[in-house]
Amino acid sequence: MTNGRPTILFVDDEQSILKALRRLFLDEEYELHFAGSGAEGLIILQNEPIDLVVSDVRMPEMDGIEFLTRVKELYPPIARILLSGYAEKSSVVKALAEGCAQQVLAKPWDAEELKEVIHDALKQLGQQKPNGEPMQTLINSLAHLPPLPRIYHELRECLADRDNFTIDHVVKIVAGDAATSADLLRWANSALFGQRGKVDSVKRAILLLGTDVVESLVLSMAIGGSVGALTKGFDHKGLQKHAMGCAIVARLLAQDQTDAGPELADHAFIAGLLHDIGVLAGAGIFPEAYVRVGQLAESGQLLLAEAEFEVLHTTHQEIGAILADWWTLPKFIASAIRWHLAPENATEDKKVVELVALANVLSCEFGLGVSGNHRDPVVPEDLRVRYGLTPERIEELREKASKAI
Repeated sequence: MTNGRPTILFVDDEQSILKALRRLFLDEEYELHFAGSGAEGLIILQNEPIDLVVSDVRMPEMDGIEFLTRVKELYPPIARILLSGYAEKSSVVKALAEGCAQQVLAKPWDAEELKEVIHDALKQLGQQKPNGEPMQTLINSLAHLPPLPRIYHELRECLADRDNFTIDHVVKIVAGDAATSADLLRWANSALFGQRGKVDSVKRAILLLGTDVVESLVLSMAIGGSVGALTKGFDHKGLQKHAMGCAIVARLLAQDQTDAGPELADHAFIAGLLHDIGVLAGAGIFPEAYVRVGQLAESGQLLLAEAEFEVLHTTHQEIGAILADWWTLPKFIASAIRWHLAPENATEDKKVVELVALANVLSCEFGLGVSGNHRDPVVPEDLRVRYGLTPERIEELREKASKAI
């Protein structure tokens, strides 16, 4: 920051675009810099303390993807946004997934949307700064993770294209991956989703589960598969089983809530499945640090979050919530990720957060997978009472969850 003000660098080879951006942000409390090429942008970065870079994709000599890749490598704490006015969807989505940029916006842009995205990005940077540069590097350098599998790129792109979206297109993407197809069929045929051996095609599975649940399942498998090869001594399979256990218990708990809408069970399942993505991301980016985290947690009988804070000065809840925001996941997912160990602090989507908090504790008590904790987390007793967790109900949940997983 310069004089306490956030600093932004805009890069575009069209001077008319740079002038429009200058006018748009003229009255904002930002320090603005402008470059007409990637090479010029790199010179500015050498001499100015930049917080956020916003770059056009299509530029001569060095395009925006190459430029932001250089920024990521040289200045990992800097946040990065792409402006794309062209139909190069596959390369842009790939750039987003590999960490070249945290967000991509279309040109011509909507002025208020662009302002809001930049405001939110700078707000997140402000939240990261007290934890120091390692935290900023952790969040902004996602290319330390291998690229997510192509199936997730394609699925997310397909679901985002609402004008041309068809269920058959989703089926084609999913059916091309045998492991994903088998997993979706297994979930669709489970009693958890109201079926018992009646779903025999990928299309019927997708229609039954719904695209939101399908996307979360694919994302969970993609992250787990990508990170699993990186960190030796870290039980990725155990953590994935814990996530599935949490998702199952959260859905079972949600199904008891007769005063809630029909989407609550799906939201609880999705949020439970993804509640620990910060652990996977942290372990993938900082594998050596997470070996120390695991050793500290075991020797001191600590919660994983307590050991993370000792080693990294942050926690998987913070990491995961910021990633969820960068990846534009629904707000209820980010809330559950951030507050599943402290549901009383949640201000949004409180019902989902509480369900995931309870499910997280119960899945640990039931021994479903490995959470990384060396003592079970707890939730306020009044929450257990409010959700009717009598010893009999807990035993019933244990039996159902163990069968489902």
